[in-house]
Amino acid sequence: QDFGRAFELYRQAARQGNALGQFIVGTMYWVGLGCEQSDERAVEWWTKAAEQGDAKAQFALGDVYRDGRGVPQSYERGAELYKLSE
Repeated sequence: QDFGRAFELYRQAARQGNALGQFIVGTMYWVGLGCEQSDERAVEWWTKAAEQGDAKAQFALGDVYRDGRGVPQSYERGAELYKLSE
């Protein structure tokens, strides 16, 4: 399995504005799969996907804000994102 190659392909799609690609790239950054792990870059890509209405990205960001990982902790913002993901 070549996760580095998969990361590059998904990142290409993400850069072209594909919300699913953005969510997957964010997830790969979050866990460091095929790339160097980065909470901040994960949040950046999940935010792009969430702004396009991707429910998975909205929910993931809800967790991020609830836990304060890669962003300042905000239960209020986390709750807003959870609601958006419904």
